[in-house]
Amino acid sequence: MSNIGDVQVKAIKNPKGNLVGSGSCVVGGLVRINFTVIKGSKGLFASLPQRSYQDKQTGKTQYVNEVSLPDTNLYNEFQKAVVKAFEEASTAPAGEADQTTGDSIPF
Repeated sequence: MSNIGDVQVKAIKNPKGNLVGSGSCVVGGLVRINFTVIKGSKGLFASLPQRSYQDKQTGKTQYVNEVSLPDTNLYNEFQKAVVKAFEEASTAPAGEADQTTGDSIPF
């Protein structure tokens, strides 16, 4: 049984930079999380939600995840499900670019 379900991904048309998509999925049948799809130097990956803050000692902007998937197997399953859904969404014919696996929420 999969721990990642209802994966919904939308590819960005004509992306500028590394951000190529966004979406959401249900983890463990309990929690829906949002994510972005990034095209990195080693390929596609899903980035979990983050927030930024200014480090008081250095003055530099730092980032921290707002959601964590601490189990390595769960995290890998999440990454594979998102990349698969993104690849399907980005190769869909025009008008069918939204990839959903579940209900009819259009994103």
